Amino acid sequence: MNVLITGATSASGIESIKRYSQDFPDAHIFATGRVQKKLDALKNEYGVTPLLLDFNLGQDEFVQQLKKFDLPVIDIILHLCAAIPSTEKSPLDYYQVNLINARALIENLSLAPDIKILNFSSASVYDMASEHLHEDASLNFTHDYGASKYFFEKYIERKVEILKIQNPAHAPFVLSVRIPVLLTPGVQSNFIAKWRNDIQSGNPVKLFNPDSSFNSCVWIGDIFDFFNKLSPKNELTFVTCNVGVADKITILETFETLLGFMGKTSTTEVIKNDRIAQNYDCSKAKKLGFQGSTVKQAIEKFIRS
Repeated sequence: MNVLITGATSASGIESIKRYSQDFPDAHIFATGRVQKKLDALKNEYGVTPLLLDFNLGQDEFVQQLKKFDLPVIDIILHLCAAIPSTEKSPLDYYQVNLINARALIENLSLAPDIKILNFSSASVYDMASEHLHEDASLNFTHDYGASKYFFEKYIERKVEILKIQNPAHAPFVLSVRIPVLLTPGVQSNFIAKWRNDIQSGNPVKLFNPDSSFNSCVWIGDIFDFFNKLSPKNELTFVTCNVGVADKITILETFETLLGFMGKTSTTEVIKNDRIAQNYDCSKAKKLGFQGSTVKQAIEKFIRS
């Protein structure tokens, strides 16, 4: 079995390599990234095949780079590579990385007839003014990050439909998970990780609307469990759904939970924010068998990892 993991040098990419190396010890894992030194470290530690592949390139150059690898037929893709607001400087970067070259990747791979794809999308596809975020909620086309992630979702949905038509005896499957705050070992970019870093450094922690409810984080292992459970089911072809935690507590309780597991104390700065507290609805995923951790369980796994 050949597994391709994009964005493999990120915190979530490294955790994906660890998980799939354990779950499928005989799999051949191909890992993409744009820093050779980091890729070499992954090769030395996990035995993956490193692919120096830069999703920020123009499409033609990207495809040329990809074709040099002469990859075998791919059975599973874990697509984590993304341009995110904390790292990209131009709106064009979102489309180049998240849509244009992500699409070019799929179009220029040799895919198994029963290809399984796990696409890490984002809660940013939703309108920030929407209070209840179910899968049919209003979408956000005012920010290019959310728009680029949504457009790739629609592309991959159509792609898997075509594959099914071309090979009706086989069962391709895509799970596209809309993720709010992804908790994974070593992550630095989300606000809970930034809280942790401020606590460790002895800096005051900024709390926005501490009395607002919060249920929008997810432990990465729960996503892998969900994907592995759903992907063998032949009646499914494409699923887009929210994934998150199983309960709802306040922002302040979330912060206090983090402090408790870290065994630390911290000063806080309470900041009022006019943005509404959003209810992240994961009922669709739950009906399909998703079993998310609670907020406290997710944070404990994050701190203990």
